[in-house]
Amino acid sequence: MHGLARHDITHGNRLSELLDNDVIGLATDTKDLKIFYAIGDGVKCDFLTQRCTTVRFNEDFWKLIEDAREDAGVSDRERWLVYLVVLSLQDHSRFANWHDEFKKIINMMRQQLDSRVEKLEKITIVSI
Repeated sequence: MHGLARHDITHGNRLSELLDNDVIGLATDTKDLKIFYAIGDGVKCDFLTQRCTTVRFNEDFWKLIEDAREDAGVSDRERWLVYLVVLSLQDHSRFANWHDEFKKIINMMRQQLDSRVEKLEKITIVSI
């Protein structure tokens, strides 16, 4: 939850706001290819982790993080969870030796999220 809150501060709220925009809804209804390109362009990451253990959540919490993952355009659930965990631990003193690796993972994802925000912002400017 902490990682999700940090994601929302930097990107999540902006992505949700853009996806709720009336212009994007209209573009989707009219099957505008530009909007399909921007919404369908999944965020991919080359994560340094080799495996991810199974995590169990209650249904409401799982829906919350799944909705955020879909808004972000991330297709891989395990990598999304790794990203949220890393966001939460990025400045934890117990993991000081891992801070540089955490920054790499976070920066990879944030660059792609920034790109997604930019694409969606351009769509809201275009008149249909």
